[in-house]
Amino acid sequence: MSYKNKIKLRMGLGIFYLFIGVAIIFAANLGGIENSEAHSFGAIFAAIGIARVIRFMRLLKNPAAMEECETAENDEMNIEIMLRARGLAFSAYFIIGGICVTAFYFAGNSAAGRIAAYVICGMAAVYYLSYYVIRRRYA
Repeated sequence: MSYKNKIKLRMGLGIFYLFIGVAIIFAANLGGIENSEAHSFGAIFAAIGIARVIRFMRLLKNPAAMEECETAENDEMNIEIMLRARGLAFSAYFIIGGICVTAFYFAGNSAAGRIAAYVICGMAAVYYLSYYVIRRRYA
């Protein structure tokens, strides 16, 4: 896949984020009650989508900048840094999630603790499935 097509795909994902944000805000308004968390989450999701679309549109219009980004993205040092940062963030997510589950149970909110535990287990399942799919593909 060419880098230009990757940028277009990423721009499409930004549009998808925008639509998800608008859908969250719309769904929160359908309930008829004030849901500031849903509005905030939807607004942030939409803002991220808009920022991504603007960034990638500018990149598509400037071939020199697109070539520079492609070179930086394919640089082995940047790839290593990205993979290490992703791994560290994933580990931190599990540690913080485990602390939250424990804190919810100690606070007497077992429903929130159970939901947090299910989310952590779901993320672990997605990770291991992804690992095996990628390992089979590249092994």
